[in-house]
Amino acid sequence: MQASMAAQAGERLATGASTPPQGSPGRRRVLLVAMDSWHGSARLPTAFQGAGFEVALLCRPGVVASLSRGVEHRFALHPDKGSRSNSSVVCRTIAGFSPDMVVPLDDASLRMLHAVRRALAAETSSDVRRVLDRSLSRVDVSSKRTSFLEIAERAGVTCPAHAEVRTLRDALRFAHRSGWPVYLKRDNTAGGSGVRLCTSPPELTAAFAALTNTAGPIWSVAGVLRRGRRTMHAMGLGAGPGISIQSVMPGEPAFHSAVALDGRWLAGVSAEVEEFHPRPTGPSTRVLLHGDSAMDDIARRLIDALGYSGFCGFDFIRDRSGKLTLLELNARPTPVSHLGGLVGFDLCVALNAALSGKPVPPAIPKPPRRVALFPQDWVRDPIGTGREHYDHDVPLDDPALLEAMAADLPHGWDDGRAVASQSG
Repeated sequence: MQASMAAQAGERLATGASTPPQGSPGRRRVLLVAMDSWHGSARLPTAFQGAGFEVALLCRPGVVASLSRGVEHRFALHPDKGSRSNSSVVCRTIAGFSPDMVVPLDDASLRMLHAVRRALAAETSSDVRRVLDRSLSRVDVSSKRTSFLEIAERAGVTCPAHAEVRTLRDALRFAHRSGWPVYLKRDNTAGGSGVRLCTSPPELTAAFAALTNTAGPIWSVAGVLRRGRRTMHAMGLGAGPGISIQSVMPGEPAFHSAVALDGRWLAGVSAEVEEFHPRPTGPSTRVLLHGDSAMDDIARRLIDALGYSGFCGFDFIRDRSGKLTLLELNARPTPVSHLGGLVGFDLCVALNAALSGKPVPPAIPKPPRRVALFPQDWVRDPIGTGREHYDHDVPLDDPALLEAMAADLPHGWDDGRAVASQSG
């Protein structure tokens, strides 16, 4: 089933125009970019379209978002080439479609767009560069977790004890000094895939080896090269292995999803995490959506400090007293970015207004809503224990997208109980 969905997505891309069309007059235009197929951003095309945008998607074949009914124009990235080889495709698509904003839907796309902008740094008259400048943060902290936390601390935001570590010895020293447990994190990862919870020296040793790809045979060519890199890191030479370490803070996970333009926070929706998968570091599957003035204030300060534009998510821990500790930034849309309207904070509507030079509509807060995210919560719990108490974010109004998103779920997954949430 999944293979057939990928083939269908590829066919739809292949039928797109080879030269990007000029956007329709009178509508703001957004170009979504997807290097990876990720369910967390697949609902955004319809959210943008519902907010009045003309929506284009530039992606690799097989990306699930390409099946969304909200995508009006589809353009293909090279399926087997890296971000550098796709730079010219990005530039041609932006030049032809003339979007008001470019939105990366995943971390790989974010890194590619930053690389394209850096390559265009000397081209002061480039329309493509100007679009990218307005679409991305002034400060690129997408590839180094500790850089963002340092900026946050300078902005007066509470963060956990943290450090960049070049060697296992550095990591062990931090843990013994700050106390166990700790999180070991690798840069350029998402969804908990590069995060390890470590409660003891043996666990930290194993996690460091796994995240730095230094496990395996020593007496091989690869092993010799790895030992050489470790020696250089220990001497402070060369780029570090991209590993950071953080103290674990007591409390419950929460987050804030926001949209910004030119360093100005436009709108945001906050959430408490009620379930996540896989434990203990996986992404959210059930959330309580609400407004939160404290998170709004922190997001405003950080967005201003970064000169941020576009969608982002800030991860927190909330302790028993309600105090928030900032953990990290996701510099792209989060899986609830399309759901803000449920509680009165529609991010896409806010962005459309700002791009049009109009006042952002004031938020009209609504009661909090509990939402089971699809298909994430169905993967976590196929039986759906307690899911009847949640809104089900199932795209029943988008059949092709629904079929693709449900491809890995067991037959009869909905049992007639799926309810599509309406974000508006």
